[in-house]
Amino acid sequence: MADEPDDKLLAEILQSISDDLQGRLDYLRGAAAKVERLKQQDEDDLRQLQRLISEVSAVSAPPKVAALGLESDNIPGGWIAPEKELRARAAAADCSIARADQLLEKLRLLSNQMEVSIAYMEGDESVHVTDPWEAALRARMIQGQEEERSRLAREIHDGPAQVLANAIMGLDFCEELAKRGSPNLPDELAKLRVGMREGLGELRHFIFNLRPTSLQELGLIGTLCRYIEDYEERFGIQVSLRNAQLAERLPHEQEIVLFRVVQEALQNVRKHANASQVIVAIDRPDPHTLNVCVTDNGDGFDYTNIAQRNGPFGLVSMRERAESIGGKIRIKSSPGRGTEVALSIPYSRG
Repeated sequence: MADEPDDKLLAEILQSISDDLQGRLDYLRGAAAKVERLKQQDEDDLRQLQRLISEVSAVSAPPKVAALGLESDNIPGGWIAPEKELRARAAAADCSIARADQLLEKLRLLSNQMEVSIAYMEGDESVHVTDPWEAALRARMIQGQEEERSRLAREIHDGPAQVLANAIMGLDFCEELAKRGSPNLPDELAKLRVGMREGLGELRHFIFNLRPTSLQELGLIGTLCRYIEDYEERFGIQVSLRNAQLAERLPHEQEIVLFRVVQEALQNVRKHANASQVIVAIDRPDPHTLNVCVTDNGDGFDYTNIAQRNGPFGLVSMRERAESIGGKIRIKSSPGRGTEVALSIPYSRG
């Protein structure tokens, strides 16, 4: 009987914590819904701007906004703004969408962690968590899954989805030209065909990035050579692969991690570094260690500040991949001095 008040008090405390977490979870969900609505508005604006850009670039005299079924209040005089201004507005909308995606990703991760915490506090048997450390691990696993989903969502948005959106706008424009009996229709169809072929190439790159099947066939060095060749051709950044002689194949999990780290580092160079040259160096300083180093001559960044914010450049992902095979990542960078990403793993034969 003496224990009953304590049990009741403990239950009340747990319920109070659970209620507080639920309230915060509801707030996060509401914030996510608001950001999603704002993002949808930006996407609608972007599609509209892309259609205007297509119209402006295709005709000699800009048509009136009203003829396109758009509001003219935001454009002085009711006429379409010059193409340069439209492209600037489209770029700003695209940046706004990217920021919304980043915020939505953080809100989703926090929401998932709170859901696990609430289930744990309420003793939900479906969660199967009896240890707080296990709860933390489960939350981290969910976070990793959500990060991967968000990354794929961004890749699809920037790749296949953009190709389809451009194709639809191109078809709409060709339909208008066909109605007018315009002699420019064959040229526009030819442009559309070129764009679709480029889009197909982008889709194939996307599939390769998801699962580089050539690792099984060519091994790490062969796959890196193929990836670097394609990377140079697409982005115009010179990449040198040095000291790449490995006598034997590595275990498959090591090859995957090494490839993904180099891939992530090169993508960071493309997106953020403003570099013209990159060196990918692979060497064995001793019989038991394998090092991979990616160095660029780009702008660099304040790594201390980035690390405190957990890094927007995939640094956390690279570090976790390295740790999964017993390796370590070291990142060295400063403004104006480029960036060096160094991975060291225990060497073992495949």
